[in-house]
Amino acid sequence: LLYKEVTRGNSENFLKDLALVPPTAPTDGSFTLDDYPDNYFTPDGPQPPPIPVGIFLHDKTNANFGCPGLRASEEQLVKDADNPTARLCVADFVRLNQSVTYLESMTSSGDELGDTPSLFPGGIFVRMDTYMAVLANAKSSRNDKAYALFRAVNCYAPSGNNDCGGKDVPKAQRKAWFTTLKHDYAGTRWANALQYYW
Repeated sequence: LLYKEVTRGNSENFLKDLALVPPTAPTDGSFTLDDYPDNYFTPDGPQPPPIPVGIFLHDKTNANFGCPGLRASEEQLVKDADNPTARLCVADFVRLNQSVTYLESMTSSGDELGDTPSLFPGGIFVRMDTYMAVLANAKSSRNDKAYALFRAVNCYAPSGNNDCGGKDVPKAQRKAWFTTLKHDYAGTRWANALQYYW
């Protein structure tokens, strides 16, 4: 629920539901039992693995970009749902908390508990869509746009395979983003940091 709210633009409900997460909620663990051995049932009874819902409270942040934390980013999105910096920070939350991305890849067999249509509009969250939206947004700062280009190119680092989701972008387009970052946003930390495109 928290993941769907944060990636589907439902910031107000996310903040309400986040209040239900205890401050001591674990940040390590898995959202699926598939990652645990069969013997997690012990002689003393079942010992279910921790579900790391604490990552929504104590998320990893990209200090270089200056993300304040997921709660603060969502509070900004309540005030302005199109806030470019906050949207980039939500994308960074997904990028930096890889265990949560499993929630997008879960598939239904049609006969399991919870096999009902999603109550959330939209499809799978695609980070590349965020980067493209920030680049097209007139409200985006120079730093926002430079970071969006930096992250878009890095979707293909270092293997050349897309790890941001969505349709693959031709290498010529990635080269064009790289060139734009180096020329139009020269001097930004993101232009200085990016040495290659893939």
